[in-house]
This record gives sequence, structure tokens and C-alpha cells, in this order.
Amino acid sequence: RDLVLVKKDDAAIARLVHAIRMRMNPHPAGQMTHNVPRVNDAPLKGLQHKYKETVLFFPSSGQTCHAYCTFCFRWPQFVGMDDLKFDARECGELVDYLKVHTEVTDVLITGGDPMIMNTRSLAEFLEPLLIPELAHIQNIRIGTKSVAYWPQRFVSDKDSDDLMRLFEKVVASGKNLAIMGHYNHAVELRAPIAQQAVKRIVGTGATLRMQGPLIRHINEDPKSWAELWTTGVRLGAIPYYMFVERDTGPSEYFSLPLARAHEAFALADLALPGAEEIEPLIRREGGLRAFQAAPDAFRGGEIVSAEELGGADVHTKEGDATLYVKGAPESVIPLCGGDGADGAVEPH
Repeated sequence: RDLVLVKKDDAAIARLVHAIRMRMNPHPAGQMTHNVPRVNDAPLKGLQHKYKETVLFFPSSGQTCHAYCTFCFRWPQFVGMDDLKFDARECGELVDYLKVHTEVTDVLITGGDPMIMNTRSLAEFLEPLLIPELAHIQNIRIGTKSVAYWPQRFVSDKDSDDLMRLFEKVVASGKNLAIMGHYNHAVELRAPIAQQAVKRIVGTGATLRMQGPLIRHINEDPKSWAELWTTGVRLGAIPYYMFVERDTGPSEYFSLPLARAHEAFALADLALPGAEEIEPLIRREGGLRAFQAAPDAFRGGEIVSAEELGGADVHTKEGDATLYVKGAPESVIPLCGGDGADGAVEPH
């Protein structure tokens, strides 16, 4: 505050801002080192080979966004820290890399937001992936927030029809084109133009997969997720991912404990068509949460950790990070993990 209002020292402000940013873990989980492919011992700029079958590609002209979310884990892409930025100016190195890595089946074009590009620029990155030498590439995914922040990109922008034709061309090549639509809240899909964007996308033969982070103070209400997923399915979209916050940026403000995250997911899932038509009621007891109305396996159960099971007569491994629903006295049901063939942890 003193630097800004009193001393007004731009250089000192820049140094302090940089120091603060570097304390915020700008690239968690070794993003800059563990996943960057190398050819002749040189890193390929703008690529991440993150999983065996999946390569991420960051086109330089797609490294801005229609808006900047405070909780975005890709924030180093936007703040002028070029040494921490992923960006590729053309896709020649990507194509060459994919030709020799036939184990790769998926290419995720991400950012930033690739849909910030006009259709002509986007085609320069998509069309080279359609050549016969890359027949092993089955899925092309494009991560974008534009479906929520600027659905006009697919409906009324001057080249929106050209964009639809480009999508059709990719699909006609025999590849699956998936638009990975980032939604933060159900309200983003209530506007008629947002719903029209979904219909136009799926009308090309592409799929729209809905994904988003679970964010404290914004969308921790399971009803919002249930509305978002139900509306999306009605329009032809596919609910795909619910993320938890990465340990980067101001994550302390936005993150939720994993038990809370699982609870939000489970209750949202219960509210979807096909689940029991019940209103899940939750009560707190001693810091634990109990499902009063849920499928029989969870009815009355408490979400607990292995440590909290210490007083129970149950086998758990030391350091077990699994969360459990402690229900009837004769069983403890793991929410994730577990050693038994059926996923259950049996008592003595």
C-alpha cells in the first residue's frame, strides 16, 4: 500500500508483485518440468505430454481469454511472465512429434482460450491434425470458457458459420471433436444464446463436454451443479468433469476439503434424473456430515477419514487417505479406494 500510494515506485512495485506471484506456486505438480516433451534434448515450446495418450497444445494466439477468473490455475499465461508461459507459434513441431508418438490418441488444444482466435487462425492449428499420417489421433479437444462468457462466438459472430463448417470438417475426417466447455455455475447456461450455442455445436457432430472447478463461495451448492448438468443434457451436452482447486493462485479462498467436494458431487448426482427422487437432507454432528436421505448404502452414514475411524473395529492401512461412509455397525463403505474386491472394507 505504501509503495503504491506514497512512494509510487514502479520498479519496487514490480519486484514485490513478482515475489508475491512466485509464492503462489505458479506451476503446480511440475508443469514446467515433468510434462514438457524434449526432442534432441531441447524442450518443445507450447506442448505438454501429460498422459501417455494425451498431448496438450498451447497455440500462442489462443493464450488470452474472454475474461480472467481469479481462481484460474493457468494464470501465469496471462500476467506477462513469459518464462513461465506455454505458447507455440505454429503447429509444425506438434505434428512432427505426433508422427513419431503413435501411442498418442488425444490432442487437447488449450490456453488461455483457443476460441479467442478467429476461425481462419483456428483452422491453421486444426487442419494439420487431419492428415493421413496422424490417423492414430482419434480425439481433438478444445478447452474453452467462451460457451459461457461469449456464446456469440458460436451463434452471431461474423465468422460463427465458418466456425461451424470447420467443426463439421474435423468430424467428417473421422475424428471426434470435443468442445470442452467450462461452466462455473448454472446461471451461465440459462441465457437463450448460451443454449443456442450448445445446440449449434452439437449440430455439427461435435460433442460438448461440460466441465468446471468446484469453487467455494461460487458453486458449492449441489443444486447448481444438478441444474447445470440437467440443462446441458437436455441440450445435448455431456457432463464430464468436476475439478477440485489446484494448489496455485489464491486457492485458500476458493478450495474445499475433499470430503466437502465429494459430498457436493454425490448430492448433485442424487438430484439428477434416474436417481432416487428424494431431497437429500444434511445435518452436521460433531463436524461430520450425515446423509439422512440417500440410497440405502449411504442412509444415515457419516463421511469420515481413516484417522477418524481409529475407534472403530475396522482394518485400515496406516496413512490411508480414503474417505469412508460409516453406516451400519456391520460395514464401513469407502467413498474411494479400499482393498476388498467389491470395494468394501470389512470389519474384524
